[in-house]
Parts: sequence; C-alpha cells; structure tokens
Amino acid sequence: MYFFCHFTHQILAVHVDNGFLRKNESEAVEASLNRLGLKIKVVRAGPEFLLGTTNIPFDPSNPMKVMPTKQLCYTTEPEEKRKIIGDVFMRVRCPI
Repeated sequence: MYFFCHFTHQILAVHVDNGFLRKNESEAVEASLNRLGLKIKVVRAGPEFLLGTTNIPFDPSNPMKVMPTKQLCYTTEPEEKRKIIGDVFMRVRCPI
C-alpha cells in the first residue's frame, strides 16, 4: 500500500469516453479513479468516434494503395470498425 500511496501523485489516469459506453458508465469510471486518489483526465470524444474514418489498403499486393472508409456510423464491416476505432483512439489520445 505504501508504494501505491507514494506514487499516486505522479500518475495521470486517462479515460477516453468514446460515446459507446453504457449510460453513466463514464462518470462511474471517473468517480472510481478519483476515489483512488489519482489525477484523471477525461477525454469526451463521442463525436470523433462516431464520425471517424481511416484508410484501408484495397490492393493486397500493394499495401500503399489505400482508400478511405465510410464514417464509423455508416460502417457495417467489423474489421473496418476495429480499424476506425483504433485509429480514432490514437488521434484523440495523442494531444494528452
């Protein structure tokens, strides 16, 4: 416990709210981290995720040939959704 108490002032917890969590879940996460005594930065990025896009390769023989995806809210392919969510996550967390 001493280790945890001694270093909590040096930890910054980052919670990215992607807009797809259950009702009040983001607030519960924030409250839980606050109760632990951690500094927390909450990034509310729902619109960025919903409207997010990425580029995917369309020629397997040449991965440099890419095309943009539809926005996440219009995408039905699970693999495209995973790529969009991953890329948007990296974009919204970079400024932190």
